[in-house]
Parts: sequence; structure tokens; C-alpha cells
Amino acid sequence: MEQAHPLSEWLNKTGESQADFARRINVSESHLSLIVGRKRGLSLKLAAKIEEATNRKVPAAKLVLVGASQ
Repeated sequence: MEQAHPLSEWLNKTGESQADFARRINVSESHLSLIVGRKRGLSLKLAAKIEEATNRKVPAAKLVLVGASQ
């Protein structure tokens, strides 16, 4: 069984929706959904933006590693 995406875990823990988080980091909801669903990787720039938006609770390095394991 595949482990949940680190951002998905954080969103579940905080109760923030993917749509709200996508707006906060200025990406489309569909793009964020593809990333969380492991259908699309993400740039280092976007990984850093997510790390900043989550107050470093979802580290960019962890996001990049998730993308690399696809």
C-alpha cells in the first residue's frame, strides 16, 4: 500500500483544503491535485514555496524525494 503524499498528510492534519492551499501558493487546484496524487512531479521552486507555506512542516527535500520515486 502506498504511503500518503507528505502534503496530503499535512492538509489532513490541518484541515486546510487542497483548493485553499493551491490558492495560497498561487497554483491551480488541478495542478496541486496531480502533485498530491503522484501523477506529476514538482519544481524545486514550487517545493520551496510549499515548504514556506507550511512553516517548514513539509520540507522541500521530502517533496523532491517523493517526486523522484515516481
